[in-house]
Amino acid sequence: MIMRKSIFKAVDRCEILIRSTEHSGISSGLGIYGYTEDKIEEGIIKLNSARRLLNSRALSNNANQIFVLRERINEYFLRDRKLFQISFASQPLLEDIIPPYIKQYSYKRWRNTIKKFYNDISSIPAAIKAIENFCYTPKVITSRLNLITELDKAIESVSELADVNEYINNYAVLYDLIDYCSELEIVAKEVFKRKSYLLKTMGIVN
Repeated sequence: MIMRKSIFKAVDRCEILIRSTEHSGISSGLGIYGYTEDKIEEGIIKLNSARRLLNSRALSNNANQIFVLRERINEYFLRDRKLFQISFASQPLLEDIIPPYIKQYSYKRWRNTIKKFYNDISSIPAAIKAIENFCYTPKVITSRLNLITELDKAIESVSELADVNEYINNYAVLYDLIDYCSELEIVAKEVFKRKSYLLKTMGIVN
């Protein structure tokens, strides 16, 4: 999986991955799985767009803080959602709390979905009791909601630099690149699993 602890490191890793497709052994192997010249060029365009954003004023302040917060919240959400599905399996009424997950949420929908998820759990005693099996207390759920508040404040702090909606749209460009690279990495692992030297060239394994 593409590392997301730093927005800059994530883009750097994507660059290694995409540039490595110039290697003939890599391009020929990926081509069978739909990574034609056009598909690779699409990745290069996404990479260049991300680089321009990282060099622009719109993403120069608080960019990494927002990125890291958003990734942390998303990781908690995906893990909690999976565990709570298991915990609520025997209680049909609680299963309605679990939201469907769509990878390409807009920022607003992503944020509102996650906040509602944790608010619903915190307001239903039966849900809190059910998740105790996984050592989740009301304090843990509150900490998740506090992270969302922290992210909201971080995004509001950039309003003097640029329109907030524009700022969020800029982030969509970065996530578009990361999604592209995550998919490329999955395909490469499948194609080159017996050719570790090619995976090393792509920066996927050390």
